[in-house]
Amino acid sequence: MATPLKNQHQVEAGTEIGKGKCHACGGVVFITISKSGAAYYNCYNRSEKTGRPCQGHSRWGASDSLNIRRAYLVKSGQLQETKIKVPEAANLNKAPLKAVEPEPQKEDTTDEYGLGL
Repeated sequence: MATPLKNQHQVEAGTEIGKGKCHACGGVVFITISKSGAAYYNCYNRSEKTGRPCQGHSRWGASDSLNIRRAYLVKSGQLQETKIKVPEAANLNKAPLKAVEPEPQKEDTTDEYGLGL
């Protein structure tokens, strides 16, 4: 059975793993990990016009949160970066095969009921 994404590359809940930019006001926000493993932020920057907090917030899904946690652990030195090897292109020493043209279809000599004409 596969390990659920929230259990991979665990980071303690409440850990501030980085800074970001609020999508609503453009202010600086701290990206935090929830107890379920999701990355999120809440913006409390005050508006210059009204003086009220922005209250913008955003949450990332499971796979994006996994990538964010992985990047945080690699940057902090707790996890070694893994590089995925891309396979080389096939047939580097051979010319590609020529496209085969399809055979022309025979003309249908039956009527709509399948009887010969």
